[in-house]
Amino acid sequence: SLKVQYHAHCLILKACAPALARLCEGSDKSSPIVIPDVEPRVFLQLLLYIYGGDISPDWKNDAKKFIDAADKFGLVNLKLTAEAWYVAYYDFTVVNVADELLYADSMNCPLLREAAINFISKNVKEVMKSESFENVLMAKPASKDIMLAVASSGQGSDAGVIEDDSVATVNNLRVALYEKGLEIHGSRESLTSRLELKK
Repeated sequence: SLKVQYHAHCLILKACAPALARLCEGSDKSSPIVIPDVEPRVFLQLLLYIYGGDISPDWKNDAKKFIDAADKFGLVNLKLTAEAWYVAYYDFTVVNVADELLYADSMNCPLLREAAINFISKNVKEVMKSESFENVLMAKPASKDIMLAVASSGQGSDAGVIEDDSVATVNNLRVALYEKGLEIHGSRESLTSRLELKK
């Protein structure tokens, strides 16, 4: 595997990426710190982001890698950006949607979760026949929303698209929270409760 060395300042890491800074604690400043599970080009973009520079990732191909790296090092805004790009570019299929839903739950990516649930609600019969769907049904967080999608799939002309104005999308919740100066990261439930507390 390719080994690349990048230099960073501990004080900047402590201020902007505490999880990454903790890797530096107690280490010899002249010895490199190994960063596993992050490609060098993704890590370079991550460092540029931490330093406030302009980043130019290949969102179409690398958004999921940025979600993983940003989550690993606690870079919430970068993770939210990567999640939005991933949802924008990702092509859900009957074969992959179950895995993406499980990934969204494991990484706390409510926008991706919402997109996967919407896809499932529009393609219920086909998705239920897929091999990976059984894994989703065993995952408790996903099961409730899957059942709601299945229940709503026969209603209305849009085959499962819930058109209740009282159900805000994750994007709308994030915008409302941002406008109030509140934290915009978390599950749909935490975003909703945070917004209701501020009313």
